[in-house]
Amino acid sequence: MNEDLVYRLRKRAEIRRQIDSRKSVQEGKPDRIADLLEEAANALDREYKEFEAWFYELEEYGTRAERFWDSLTAFSPNASAPNTVMWLKAAFEAGKSINKESQRETP
Repeated sequence: MNEDLVYRLRKRAEIRRQIDSRKSVQEGKPDRIADLLEEAANALDREYKEFEAWFYELEEYGTRAERFWDSLTAFSPNASAPNTVMWLKAAFEAGKSINKESQRETP
């Protein structure tokens, strides 16, 4: 289902950019709605391939890793950082494999 929506969003953006009667096409300017359609498709299509890509991704004011370290020291000053990161990575991999299995089962 997600792949179908991503395809439709990208196709609609492509179609908008090819309509000769559109002002943005006539003036050779960017089509902001087509750009938003592609941006939405890209956001839906993004899948984190590796733990590090997810863990070090920038979110608003900092990375997930920075928030993780801040939370770890604030809530568990005696926690073992390497063990905690290993646990988090294992949870990431488990979630990723469950997601792939559920996509295969969906008709």
